[in-house]
Amino acid sequence: MCGITVYKKNIGDENMKTAFISDTGVGLTPDEMMEYGIYTIPLQIIMDDKTLLEGEDISVKEIYEILSTGKLLKTSLGSMQRTQEVFLKLKEEGYTNVFAVPIASGLSGTLNMMRVCAEEVGLVFDYFDCHVAAFAQRRMILCAKAMDEDNKSIKEIKKVLNQICESTNTILVPSDLNHLQRSGRLTPLAAKLGSLLKIKPILVINKTTQGRLDVFSKVRTMKKVMQVILDDMLANVPDQGKDYVIGCVDADNAQVREEFLNLFKAHFPYAKFEVDALIGSIGVHTGIGCIGVQYYKEKF
Repeated sequence: MCGITVYKKNIGDENMKTAFISDTGVGLTPDEMMEYGIYTIPLQIIMDDKTLLEGEDISVKEIYEILSTGKLLKTSLGSMQRTQEVFLKLKEEGYTNVFAVPIASGLSGTLNMMRVCAEEVGLVFDYFDCHVAAFAQRRMILCAKAMDEDNKSIKEIKKVLNQICESTNTILVPSDLNHLQRSGRLTPLAAKLGSLLKIKPILVINKTTQGRLDVFSKVRTMKKVMQVILDDMLANVPDQGKDYVIGCVDADNAQVREEFLNLFKAHFPYAKFEVDALIGSIGVHTGIGCIGVQYYKEKF
């Protein structure tokens, strides 16, 4: 179930036409997602007094080039004006309903913003809070679209998305505590103590944390970081990774990312592996050097 297909015209009740929408938390640009027939709202990157649309005005590579100079960037939910324009266009094209899988509501207010915009233009709004971002978020919205094309009901779609969500875990390892403090994600005292003690915090985002960054563990060496993450995966990814996807991402730290990838491949030979840059809207807060690991079950 839930194979990924290229966009085709929706088949079903002629009086109800559903558009599927997400945001650039999926790690693809709006143009790339449109190839699957999915509308995508860019999250926003703020530099000085300028607001840039992720995936359109600024790329992930450009974000990390700017961060590497020591400059502090900020993020914001998707543009309400842009979302209203998209929803108005959808209504003009005959859509009556919107189904959204945006970035975790614990990380962004994009979900509520989409809901408000849909109500204002008169579209019926439904959604699934994925509690994550990146590969798993992308999988969920693509799955929802594919199931709709297979004439599955929203209830059936949500059931499968919830199965994916419950199997998903995202682990982040920032390398710069001072950057986390400057971005407002860590208190100054915690950053100072962590730097003095050379502590490496291991952060986690999943359904249990309600899509919010939480501390999973604190260790002092990268070797220990890798072991803590591996132990978690050995406990939660059965059958040597069969039917699972394991994704590794980095914020301009490809060498360490490959070390993680090779470790996981040795222990989960039946998993599907994906690599990419850490999405910019997360990397802005974690800083250069951050490593991310995400796993989820894709087949049930």
